[in-house]
Amino acid sequence: MYRKRERNLWLKKSAAIVTASAMVMSVPVTAMAEGMTYCDREKAALKSLCESLAKDWDASLAQTKESGNNAKANITLKLNEAGQSMVGMMTQMDMSWLKSISMDMDVSIADSKEAVKAAFLLNDTNLCTMNVVMNWLEALEYVQIPELSPSWMKASLDMTADGEAVSAETMDAMMGLASDPAVLLPEGATVSDLLDRYGNIVIDHMQEGASVEESVSIEGISEECTLLEGQIHEEDAKEMAKELLTTAQADEQLQELLTKWSEAMPEAGDLNAQFQSFAEETLADLESTDGTEESGSEYIASRIWVNSEDKIVGREIAVCEGVDTDAVFTWKASADGDASALMVDMQSEGSGFTLTGSSQNTDGMENGNYSIAIDGVTIMEIAMENYDTKAAEEGYPSGTFTITFPQGQTEEEYNPLSMFSLVLSLASDKEDESGSVNLEVLSSGASLGVLTIQGAESAEAVEAVAAEDMGTIYDAASEEDMKAYEEEMSFDTILANAESAGVPAELITVLEQSIESAVTGETIETPAEESALEEAPEETAELESEDAE
Repeated sequence: MYRKRERNLWLKKSAAIVTASAMVMSVPVTAMAEGMTYCDREKAALKSLCESLAKDWDASLAQTKESGNNAKANITLKLNEAGQSMVGMMTQMDMSWLKSISMDMDVSIADSKEAVKAAFLLNDTNLCTMNVVMNWLEALEYVQIPELSPSWMKASLDMTADGEAVSAETMDAMMGLASDPAVLLPEGATVSDLLDRYGNIVIDHMQEGASVEESVSIEGISEECTLLEGQIHEEDAKEMAKELLTTAQADEQLQELLTKWSEAMPEAGDLNAQFQSFAEETLADLESTDGTEESGSEYIASRIWVNSEDKIVGREIAVCEGVDTDAVFTWKASADGDASALMVDMQSEGSGFTLTGSSQNTDGMENGNYSIAIDGVTIMEIAMENYDTKAAEEGYPSGTFTITFPQGQTEEEYNPLSMFSLVLSLASDKEDESGSVNLEVLSSGASLGVLTIQGAESAEAVEAVAAEDMGTIYDAASEEDMKAYEEEMSFDTILANAESAGVPAELITVLEQSIESAVTGETIETPAEESALEEAPEETAELESEDAE
């Protein structure tokens, strides 16, 4: 029994490593000349991937570094009549006045400070504004809501979720990451070298399996292919793990990367030393099990399908024992002219995830239908319209995706979301570095509302107000300061703005009483409650009269 558990453990760990490698390489890359073995083709595919990855990686880094430190964003939720009715049913109030809620935000990062200026709007009418200054060097955040109070509140930024203090070095590093996220990322050549080095180690420890002619067919789109198999047995996996670890221990590129991450995140400690310790312990464990037990018949099979153009169009990772095969990860992408199909399947611990579908490319625009199933039950269907494949390759996606939730055929498969559908629209502009996401929610075909998120670079910087120019500053950690701030607060402007935005007078009254109750801690009866109390004695008298009769 113990040996069986040990074997299952090495199978799971090795399968996870190979599956991760397969997912990275699950693109239709060229596999080179006919007659090559499984290992030869994998090496050729890995080389092709590394070359393209280095180029794309550097282009992405350059784009990140060129982007400015000033940005603007807008988040807007618009409700249609059906959406207003649904909100009204949930709140038991007339919400026909609620048309939109939005937030405009400008952000700038400079001199170890992040400044944010936000405006909150109701029905396109300004409700209130907010100014935020985060001083990373001092680990302090300052917030002001002018319509509420001219004063500022400050709070510490140097506490983690566990309540532990964060060092000044870490705060400075966080600011550096905020201003330049690429500081932690290696160059494309380094990424390519690491992937090539460790990918080849995995391939070198595989044994050649069978080779047969087999087609890849998805959604009626088929390609005749050659199926090649590589195998990893238990001893292969151990030797592979040893070489991976010993190579990594002496890998200068990896050590340099871990050192860079340690310097950028001081609280994480010496990552290189931690890795070296982990490698030593793991190698010792591997050495202690060498020759102690006979190898079993289980092995991991890595299969690839190569089409007539010498391109890999399918991959599968499976755990095998005798004639039994359990696929853990499967990816297949068949094509016929401008038509293509995709299937991704992942299985783990008795549960499965499957994505499948097909599309047609016309003049660079992709249109198709896909579905997602969990444990064989379709839970989501996706219709793709006018997806710009060329723009997407450059990092500027655009297109529309309509997501529906089909009703199950049995009571166990009942889908409570079946009455809803989502329409996701993406748009990007390469010239002004802007993008937007629209998410429309429909119920039985009627639009409830649309959530829109827009972002772009900004030419104007938000001023980070210096603490000495803020006037009165209250400390959020001081009860005395917060009481003083509460006494200073006035909701008159915000409530007046809400009334101008169309909020009904009776709701304004309820809001005023709720605010007063929250500030004073006293329970205040609403007009409805007072009316109910006045009517209660009469109702009691009537009941008593009926009882007497």
